[in-house]
Amino acid sequence: MVRPAQPTAASSKLEKHEIKTNTVLLEGQRTDLTLVVDLATSVRGIPCHLSRRPVFGEHDWIIFLGFKDGIEWVARIPLRHHQDFPQLQFETPEFRDKYECMISTMEYVGAHTTLPVARIHRYDLTCDNVLMRPYVLMDCLPGRPLGIAMNELSKEQVEGVVRQWAEYTMEMCKLRFPAIGTLRKGEGEEWMVKPLLSTTVKSDGTVEGKGNRGPFRSVADYILAMSNLKKSTMATTTTSDPHAYGNFLRSSLLESLIPFFVLPEYLNSPFVLSHRTFDIHSILVDSSGRLTGILSWHNAAVLPLQSHIRIPDSLNFEFMPPVERAQNPRLCSFSRRNRPHFEKAMIEMGTSMEWNIEELIDRSLMFGLFEKAVLNASDERFLPALWEHVFGNALGAEEFRGAMKKGDWGIAMADRWGIEVENAPNVSK
Repeated sequence: MVRPAQPTAASSKLEKHEIKTNTVLLEGQRTDLTLVVDLATSVRGIPCHLSRRPVFGEHDWIIFLGFKDGIEWVARIPLRHHQDFPQLQFETPEFRDKYECMISTMEYVGAHTTLPVARIHRYDLTCDNVLMRPYVLMDCLPGRPLGIAMNELSKEQVEGVVRQWAEYTMEMCKLRFPAIGTLRKGEGEEWMVKPLLSTTVKSDGTVEGKGNRGPFRSVADYILAMSNLKKSTMATTTTSDPHAYGNFLRSSLLESLIPFFVLPEYLNSPFVLSHRTFDIHSILVDSSGRLTGILSWHNAAVLPLQSHIRIPDSLNFEFMPPVERAQNPRLCSFSRRNRPHFEKAMIEMGTSMEWNIEELIDRSLMFGLFEKAVLNASDERFLPALWEHVFGNALGAEEFRGAMKKGDWGIAMADRWGIEVENAPNVSK
């Protein structure tokens, strides 16, 4: 293993008005920031220094590096696992898969689209390096998140950003693959679709819900597999929960709605590369109202077209429950003003495509709620709205679930999954 050099007195590599010392305590481990500066200097061959105060992201420590010629990079250093803030353990296959997927996706999007994506200059996903921990060196994209900057932009500038946002979304429709999964670069220039990754990390630093994650060649297979993963998690973590059986049946009811939300013409294709969280906090803009960068590619995946052609959450906020709208009136106003501009730009961009974009947009809100409810137990709160959309009566879902609780099928399926059913007769597995 490569050992880090001893801290030196060469403090000129750091900006003293930004940070007081070159050695910081990062999650219990002393880290010499001059090593990060030296690493970037050796990769580019030009001296650099810390250009801004380092910040903590959701998954990484972000260190800003400025070169003498004005170019700025960032070093993304993954956070170590902590029980209170779970992160993937560095030595696990899931950790490497997560970062290889992000890196491969960014490289592919950068090479095949006009989307403003950071270029990656070097990475090491092991701890066998001068930093003694994984790192990624990449361009620092200019601008600030749209969610922060929107109040400082004019109405016309915000509309321009929203239009660029929609155009980039439609441009990604051109990135088609034969199956649903995550993108990975193989040997040479070969690109492969690998299984989907879990986005939930448990308190021990491992992933939740191991099982079939694809790749899938059918939207129905994808949805059923994701539902089964959720049920598997439910069976292993909530067997003592008195509501476990009812929750299990709610998931089964969601599965029954597949024919009502999945359009048959898109059942087996196309599958497109999609940025799952392409929204106001992952969009960078400059003071002139230009979209300058797209962040947060760690959850990107090849998904069904119906998953990709949708209105982002921040532009659908006006349709959220009244309590949520009341808590964020600013976002509600943003949604109401700019959703029509986003839709119009998507439809205009889609005129040269073979799909009915207007129909996809019209169905996107309910399909998005359906997909969220299938993927996450916390989003099963949307079941009444989904049920009412299909059958015209939200109460019907609970009535149906109540009948299922006493039926042989519900009891047999719960027994098969290991879900405890109170006062149930013995049922053979």
